Amino acid sequence: MKGTEKIIAHIENDAKAQAQAIIDEANRKAEEVRSAGEKAAQEAYDKLIREGKAECEAMLNRKIRMAEMEAKKEVLGAKQERVVETFAKSVSLICELPREEYAELFAKMAAKVSVSGTEKMYFCKNDKDECGQRIADRANELLAAQGKVGKLTVAEEAVNICGGFVLIENGIELNCSAEMLVDRCHKNMVAEVANALFE
Repeated sequence: MKGTEKIIAHIENDAKAQAQAIIDEANRKAEEVRSAGEKAAQEAYDKLIREGKAECEAMLNRKIRMAEMEAKKEVLGAKQERVVETFAKSVSLICELPREEYAELFAKMAAKVSVSGTEKMYFCKNDKDECGQRIADRANELLAAQGKVGKLTVAEEAVNICGGFVLIENGIELNCSAEMLVDRCHKNMVAEVANALFE
């Protein structure tokens, strides 16, 4: 029996050794699979983080560009508004000149732009009553001094302008209102005014 027991014990030991080798191999393979899985999961995680970070940065950059464009539009709008206000203020400043200076300015202008020297001068209601005749008389003096006909007359009807005058003869109208003068300057000087306001 002892020989049989030895054989059985030897078979058991071999079986145990083989079983342990199989278990060890299985554990090794499981560790490899687990390690590979962890590595793949880590790589997938890292990839997702990179992609998410890149997407967040792209979104942030888009938002920043949009905000910058919006800010530029608002600044440009505010600047344009200031330029418009400045030219509107110019009309008021012309109309509010001291009366002697105002009359002289528009008398010189009338003498310069009059073609026949016999046109009718149309003023706003206030100017017609206050200084229209004085402007016409002074313009006629200046025309006569140049050797031209000086027979400008003040029309009875008033026109809807802030200041200045409108010359009319034979259906031909020449608008020399303060508004028109500033509007003409606006076209030529808008960039200059903007630079003066915002440099």
